[in-house]
Amino acid sequence: MKDYRQPLVTSLGIILGFMLNFLAGWSNATEDGVVLESRADALLAATIAVSGGMLIVVLWRMLSPYAGAADERAHYATTARLYLLAVSISLVGFLLSILI
Repeated sequence: MKDYRQPLVTSLGIILGFMLNFLAGWSNATEDGVVLESRADALLAATIAVSGGMLIVVLWRMLSPYAGAADERAHYATTARLYLLAVSISLVGFLLSILI
């Protein structure tokens, strides 16, 4: 499954980079230092924290030399599902924060 590792790690790095860039800009956007001013801010922060944590787990699963040695297909399938779930959670969080 090494053919699948590189594209997943690359896209994961890009998504994590965008999320961290957003957080850096968001935390510096207020003058009074308070970032969580509304429910939308709290929801966005929670979804970013959850999805960021999940993406770190996905990165660990992809880079771990020991994980999935017995059944590579099942390991990759689980990792891909976690990846899609994490990206979906962050996307839903961003969309809900716009709508709230």
